[in-house]
Amino acid sequence: MDVRPGYKQTEVGTIPEEWRVSTVGQEFEVKFGKMLDAEKNVGTPKPYLGNKAVQWNRIDYDDLPTVPMSQLDMERYRLEKDDLLVCEGGEVGRAAIWHAPIRECYYQKALTGCDHCAVSTYESWPRFFACGQTAAAWRAT
Repeated sequence: MDVRPGYKQTEVGTIPEEWRVSTVGQEFEVKFGKMLDAEKNVGTPKPYLGNKAVQWNRIDYDDLPTVPMSQLDMERYRLEKDDLLVCEGGEVGRAAIWHAPIRECYYQKALTGCDHCAVSTYESWPRFFACGQTAAAWRAT
């Protein structure tokens, strides 16, 4: 198979020469969100994002639900600016970057996150998550 100039053949197909093939696990610290369990969740009610709030390249901030969070939960599931959120259910791989429009917010188990994702990195991988990756909050490593 002939490859056009400026492109190369890889295990995932033909890509621009300056791109490299990688995995989510190589690029990010994958972290799953908080499990919602009315009997086990204790602490201070805090706003959180669920699967429904994360749309393609945007987050719906209207009417965020709250969940009781312990101090440990707040440290573990708090979103930081530029975290990448990816959906586990519905449209698997639907993703958006948290731009911190509110001071404090957390994420639920239906989402996966990446810490401090470089926006240019995310935008250079158009919808690569749609290949069936489980969602979580990730931070770029």
